[in-house]
This record gives sequence, C-alpha cells and structure tokens, in this order.
Amino acid sequence: MTNSTPSGWGGQSNAELAPLMRLVDLVLIYVSLWLATYARGEQWQQRWWIVASIAAVVFLFLGESLNVYQSTRGARLRPQIVRIWAAWLGGVVPTLLFAAFITKQSETFSRLVVSFWFVLTPFLISVWRTLTVLVLRELRSRGYNIRGAAIVGMTELGAQLAEQMHYVPTLGLRVHGFYDDREEERCFPIPETLGARAGSLRDLVLAAKTGEVDLIYIALPLRA
Repeated sequence: MTNSTPSGWGGQSNAELAPLMRLVDLVLIYVSLWLATYARGEQWQQRWWIVASIAAVVFLFLGESLNVYQSTRGARLRPQIVRIWAAWLGGVVPTLLFAAFITKQSETFSRLVVSFWFVLTPFLISVWRTLTVLVLRELRSRGYNIRGAAIVGMTELGAQLAEQMHYVPTLGLRVHGFYDDREEERCFPIPETLGARAGSLRDLVLAAKTGEVDLIYIALPLRA
C-alpha cells in the first residue's frame, strides 16, 4: 500500500517542516526585540542586531539539543512548550546576561526593553508552535499529512498500536501492514479493520527501500 496523501504543504513531513520552524523562530526573536524597543520608544540600533543574533544562534543550538524541532507527530504539546521556555530562559537569557557583564555593556541597554523581550520571545514562539501543531492535527484528521506505518510483530502490542492509529486520526498515521516471520498460528489475531499481514521482515526491507513505508514500529517481545 502506497501513501496517496494530497500534495502541498499539508502533505509534507515534519522533517521537511523543520527548516521552516527554525526560520520562523529566528524571525520571531528579532521581531519580538523590535517590538520591545518600539514599545519603549527607543531607536533600533546596531547593538540590538548583535544581541538578537547571539540569542538566535544560542536558541537554535539549545533547541537542537533539547529536541525542540523533533517531529510533533504523536507528541504532546505541553512538553514541547516547556522545552522552548527551557531553551530560552535556561540558556539564552543567562548567556546574554553573562556576555553583557563580561563586556561591561549592561548599562547601555534598557532593562525594561530587555525584560520585555525576555518574556515576549518565548511567548510568541510558543503561540506559533501551538498554532502549527493544531493546524497539522486538523489537516491529518482530514486525510492530509498522512504517513504509512509498518508494524513489526503480529502481537497484542502491535494490535494496540494499530488501534491507536486507526481511532486517533490526528496522529496522521495509517497502518501499511503487519510484518512477521512467524507462522500464522503463533501470531496474535489482528482484526481486519486494523490491518493485514503484509509479509516477512525481508518484505519489509524491500517496502522501506521502495518508499512504501515511512515509519516502522517494532512490537515484538523483548526476548525477540
């Protein structure tokens, strides 16, 4: 079974969307600082560009370390928001404060502007990320952005995985098939509504190489 999802932005994978997520985060870092200076009636100067650029680099680096840009498919939204705030408040803010202290430039920056920016940036990024996740979930529930998932092991766990994919359309996952090397009588009976046996593990390798399978879930017992 091949993935016949509609084309366009709604059909892109999270890996393809990751560069867009990073770009928007960078823009929001600069925009939020500009808004902070504008709200205080301060003129935008070169030093603000420098500060925003340092913050952007540090945030992207920490974001990668904290999996801020990992796939949102099947992931809960709250931990993602927590990681965003952790990267900003736990990494970017201390770095900027330390740099200002070392260079003795802290007095040249408005504390009100900086404080407003420190809070506004993660807030805007969190709002943007929330809207993105909600839109993707809605698209997936309508049949867009669907990915084919193969399940290794016709087991009770495999049936539970297939059931979750079937009854939670916002995950954007469709069961491509079950793959198992065991004889039929040794396998857990899988209802036809959840998926059918597609072959052995050798068949799965071929399906993955030809692009028929996007994700592989292993549902075999630990001893296997």
